[in-house]
Amino acid sequence: MWRRWLIAAALAAASDDLPSNMLTLRNVCVQETTITLHASTADAKGQLCGLTACHAPQARERCRENDDDAFVAGVLAEALPRFRVRRSMEAYPVATARRYERVALFTLTGNIGHDLYNGLLDVFSSSLSRRFDALFANVMWFTGRQSWDAAVARPDTSWSLTVVDALFNETQTPLYWASDAHMVGSRFEHLPSIGLCADELVVRAQGRLAENVGWDALPALPRLRDKVLARVLTDTSKREKLTLYTRGDARRRRFQGNVQNFATRLGATKVLARMPRGDPRQQIALYASSDVVVAPFGSNTANSVFMRPGSTFVEVTPLCASTCEEGCHPYSKTLSGNMADNYNISRANACLNLMADGPPLHRYSGVNYHIVPTCSGTLRCASGKMVEPSGRPVEMRKAWKANFNDDLDVDAALPRVLEILRGRSPQTRVAPFTVACPRVSQN
Repeated sequence: MWRRWLIAAALAAASDDLPSNMLTLRNVCVQETTITLHASTADAKGQLCGLTACHAPQARERCRENDDDAFVAGVLAEALPRFRVRRSMEAYPVATARRYERVALFTLTGNIGHDLYNGLLDVFSSSLSRRFDALFANVMWFTGRQSWDAAVARPDTSWSLTVVDALFNETQTPLYWASDAHMVGSRFEHLPSIGLCADELVVRAQGRLAENVGWDALPALPRLRDKVLARVLTDTSKREKLTLYTRGDARRRRFQGNVQNFATRLGATKVLARMPRGDPRQQIALYASSDVVVAPFGSNTANSVFMRPGSTFVEVTPLCASTCEEGCHPYSKTLSGNMADNYNISRANACLNLMADGPPLHRYSGVNYHIVPTCSGTLRCASGKMVEPSGRPVEMRKAWKANFNDDLDVDAALPRVLEILRGRSPQTRVAPFTVACPRVSQN
């Protein structure tokens, strides 16, 4: 019985001035990795499910779950995987804990990448409409404790801490760690031993319910870019006409073939085999100072959000648009046709938008964003099933991503990239992620 009350009461209705995938809990105290709820709040399932059909492939079915408690429990488990949530009948301990009016909790999933910027954009967008007295982070590093220890030892080498610092440091907002006892030093502080309490704790829904950024947070991206560049980009005089990054420092998704000829034909003024690792400011500056960037898909391409409006970013992917066009991608049946038919986007481009991480972030960036598929693998989609050249169905989970990490043939990519750079190819329009989300029945 207590669990049912706890889950049903855990989430407040999303506020109109916050992104749609941000949830508000009332009268919450946090100590170490335990969250204690001291007040009842309304269930936000109805408002969330009105928009989540565009967020994640499984959202439609999840929103049809009859057990509302299980639904909300799943949201909490995905947003706060290492926290223990409990309900207390005791009075809200405002006298003994460090108390704030509003606190935002955000999860840092890795040190760099689209997921990181998605999460930070949600929090930043929320901060534009509401003042946060403190922030605390639930950190889930992809490479485990060592990457966090490295960030603590050299905070300047961490993309996440660099961007968080640029966004929030000017207000001296306290930053607290959560979920990992090794998060000591840098800009993060220990949670006070007596704990902290928030009249409002704003949490970002994620995971299977909301894989990407809240679509209504996207218009805030130019302001996020400006705030970061104002603190990170110190030399604005250096410009590159065209920067080509080959991913020569990676083990997968590298440009291969006659790369020198590729660079010459594109007119590259800067060719990078290795990104400046351990120097997030230099990497952000590299994108911001380039008129054109051509690169294979990878985590570092998330930094294309820092390119100037009117610049061009060309992302080369090993995937095929036909994988989505013919029904093998989980989004393809519900959204790609709608985008193509209603917004004058070719079905191929709509599908490529859905198969990449970058397009949502470029909805309002002003960057001319293009996706060039090389279809590097032998697997193909036929009648909604991935198949081998022989026609034998491939049953592996996420078979549509089977060739996702293949190296990229520059000879195959060259004609399409040249068309883009010479203005002979229509701009790849970024899909209108903020509209046309089908509502999900609550029955």
